[in-house]
Amino acid sequence: MDIRQSLGNKIRDLRRQNKMSQEDLAEALDIRTSSLSALETGKSFPSYVTIMGLCKVFNILPKELFDFNMTVIDSEQQDIIHEINTVLPELDSEKLYYLNNIARMFANKD
Repeated sequence: MDIRQSLGNKIRDLRRQNKMSQEDLAEALDIRTSSLSALETGKSFPSYVTIMGLCKVFNILPKELFDFNMTVIDSEQQDIIHEINTVLPELDSEKLYYLNNIARMFANKD
């Protein structure tokens, strides 16, 4: 999944969470509904003005608009990640350091 698709999904999710139709959001952004549809499907990328408009409409910071994971994770991986996240707070700094090094080794990241 590329950044346009991930951002489009984020915009669609925010619109739905705010119980807005595409027409409502397009009007608030002063763009055509077809342009919003192209954004939500990842066919186009928003301009700076549109990004700032989205932030204003949804009352979020730009960094929140781009806060998404572009990696596709299946349900088994998601379950394992959730299980790891429940254990992490119980570990001291030294164990977290070693765990981070092990994870980076498996991910081939230095």
